[in-house]
Amino acid sequence: MTSSEAINAVALDVDFVFVTLVLFVLFGCFFLAIWGVAQRSASHGDVAGLIERVSGLEHKVDIADARVADVERKISHLPTGDQVHAVELRLERLTTAFEAVSRQTERVHDYLMSEAKRVVASQRNADEEAR
Repeated sequence: MTSSEAINAVALDVDFVFVTLVLFVLFGCFFLAIWGVAQRSASHGDVAGLIERVSGLEHKVDIADARVADVERKISHLPTGDQVHAVELRLERLTTAFEAVSRQTERVHDYLMSEAKRVVASQRNADEEAR
């Protein structure tokens, strides 16, 4: 073996060692990355707990949905704002009409009372004259 062949063989050995070392480091980093992800990932117990919590939340959502549907069914027959406003306007008109009738009734009452007083007074006068 000549010296140039020996140098080439040593260079090949150094290259092989270097490549082996780089591959070892890369595989080590890859293993550590996978191990770190596995440590941070959820276990079967964690997943089972989450499934139980989600099913509990689904039950609560179902209850809330049923309650909302019940409220929607109950308020579906209620009048709208425009309908309530129309009723308010009609009541206002009725109130005005009743006030007018009340004033007229009061005038008739006053007239009848004054006539009754006049009739009573004339009857007293007639009774006094008759005595």
